[in-house]
Amino acid sequence: MATNATKSATTTCTTTTTTTTTSTSRMTNSATTPAVAQPAAPLGYAESASTATLPQHIRATPLLAPNLLALLVLFLPLLSGETPLAPVERYVRELVRTRAQPHGSVRWEAMITGPFLLAIPLALWTIRLSRAPRPRAAERAAAWSVTLASITMTILCMGYCMAGSSRRFWLSILITMVVLGAAAWGVAALWRLRRAWPTALIAMTGAWAVNAILTMSILLTHAPWSVGIVAALLAIAAQIIVGIVCVSRWRWDG
Repeated sequence: MATNATKSATTTCTTTTTTTTTSTSRMTNSATTPAVAQPAAPLGYAESASTATLPQHIRATPLLAPNLLALLVLFLPLLSGETPLAPVERYVRELVRTRAQPHGSVRWEAMITGPFLLAIPLALWTIRLSRAPRPRAAERAAAWSVTLASITMTILCMGYCMAGSSRRFWLSILITMVVLGAAAWGVAALWRLRRAWPTALIAMTGAWAVNAILTMSILLTHAPWSVGIVAALLAIAAQIIVGIVCVSRWRWDG
């Protein structure tokens, strides 16, 4: 009986040792076997591209000439020898002198020509992006801010024209809405690049073009042609044509 007990104990120990060895071997194999990396899901359109990942060949250079021409319009005569800056200066002067809101015509003229000032940051930022296309986040935030301010003033002017009893501005509003739609299409097409600069630049350019076409089409209902009007229309046409080409390329290359 003692012999049988001894054999049984020996068998049990041997089985336990074998089980332990097998478990250790499995653990060793699991530890030494490299884990297979799971392929990352393609980003594609699901995630917006940043400036750091933007292809080097995407440049703001094509928009440089149209946006510099837009800046030149600020200093050219539009109506009665006055530049777009004149109504803004008159509004500020009247506001400081009377410390009250100027009367209707002064306020209206300043509201419709005020967005022309967008040409200053637009031209400067286009130059900056043409030389160094890696803007900071603060620059993009500032670009979106001035763009929204400009387009808001333009939409208010459109509402003022539509609310008037006269229908002579309806064609102007229709043309402006077409340009506004083109600008909105450009921003939507480049929306996945909103964390980079192309979307903001197209939005700024479109905002200036929308206000400029509204102003020029209204002026041409009662004013003669002038150097400023011709230059503004050329700038608008160039911005639209070049903008469409840029959006069509950037939306796929980005």
